[in-house]
Amino acid sequence: MDHTLAMIIHPMLVQLKATQHGYPADLTEQEWDDIIDEMIWAFGHKSKEMDAGDMCRDKCSNFGDPVCKACINETQERLTNAFTLFGKYYEGLWD
Repeated sequence: MDHTLAMIIHPMLVQLKATQHGYPADLTEQEWDDIIDEMIWAFGHKSKEMDAGDMCRDKCSNFGDPVCKACINETQERLTNAFTLFGKYYEGLWD
């Protein structure tokens, strides 16, 4: 289900960014643009069925390696944050 929804949400976020005429009142235009970019990044990867491990593949010849673990943890935190932002600003996704 997450993959299917991401395939719908990702292009809609891209379109919103291209045509938006406003942003939530508690944010600046730049903050909103940064939030939209994070959501686009996360849903774009999710729509390709990529998880943090896939995204860190170039750093993970050995999943036990500290560099690999750090990449996976940081990437997963970024993905989780972007999905949290989607929920937090759901009602701000208007044009």
